[in-house]
Amino acid sequence: LGDGDLIGTGSVISVGEARYTVVKMGDLNGDGMIKSADYILLKNYISGKRQLADYEKKAADINKDNNVKSADYILVKNFISGKYKISL
Repeated sequence: LGDGDLIGTGSVISVGEARYTVVKMGDLNGDGMIKSADYILLKNYISGKRQLADYEKKAADINKDNNVKSADYILVKNFISGKYKISL
């Protein structure tokens, strides 16, 4: 990775023999940022138009209640509009 490269959800990091899949809260598309594309993916998952991998579901569960629902969708929307801060 270069200095300006972002690590996003779905990236795999190896430490010795161990491999870890990155989960960045709100970053469903794996680009390392939380933007409208993530919002749309979440909307499509909730409406049944798209499936998510397990690591994407973890990234989508913003309120950490072990369910990906409209509350998470609203939190991502509020983050994008600057009204909410998503924490790890």
